[in-house]
Amino acid sequence: MLFIISATGGKSFIAWLSSDFLAWVTSLLRLPVLILLYGLTLWMIVEIGMFTYEWIIRIRHRRSSASEGLELCLHEAAAALQVQGDGESRPQLKEISAILKRCTSHKFVLQFLNCLADIEDEDTRQFAVRLEKLLQGCNAAITKSVERTRTMVRIGPMLGLMGTLIPMGPALLALTQGDINTLASSLIYAFGTTVLGLLIGGIAYVITTVRQHWYDKDMNDIRYICEMLFGE
Repeated sequence: MLFIISATGGKSFIAWLSSDFLAWVTSLLRLPVLILLYGLTLWMIVEIGMFTYEWIIRIRHRRSSASEGLELCLHEAAAALQVQGDGESRPQLKEISAILKRCTSHKFVLQFLNCLADIEDEDTRQFAVRLEKLLQGCNAAITKSVERTRTMVRIGPMLGLMGTLIPMGPALLALTQGDINTLASSLIYAFGTTVLGLLIGGIAYVITTVRQHWYDKDMNDIRYICEMLFGE
């Protein structure tokens, strides 16, 4: 079969695969790459807004001496647990959650307290299992939240590189033909997509790093609350 192809013009077929076909594929990818970069840019603007809003809340929380407030609320909640623990039923978790909500505004700590208030099991073993599942759910939610921008750290520069390489073929062809206008437009597209992709990746990296620090602290606070109140 290979002999027949080579005898009937196989060289031209291979040349078509290595030049015309690749040029056709890359020309098809030009618009989708640009659309994806614009989509990532819009997504990044949304992430910047969410990040700024959360940053403002955490700054206000830090200025209000939240760490001391958390200790005070933990003592109050522990006292309520001790009083209710000597009674006939399990302590009222909604009351404990309401006490702790007064001293924190961190995103995942609040989510944990909201879910903690919904646990209504009197059996100690079931409560321990549900609490462990709740901790695993918080950890999974944190990972999912960080992965959004962590994905953009990888995809942004990758799309920028693709946007750089795609128009280089037409640009070189235009250079050999003396077509300065096509050369200039291709280079503008190439360098513009590079800058945009690197900008997306850089901003996403900063947001991911800061959020990882925030959410690690949130998870430490959640585990500290569990240790202090439930010994889990």
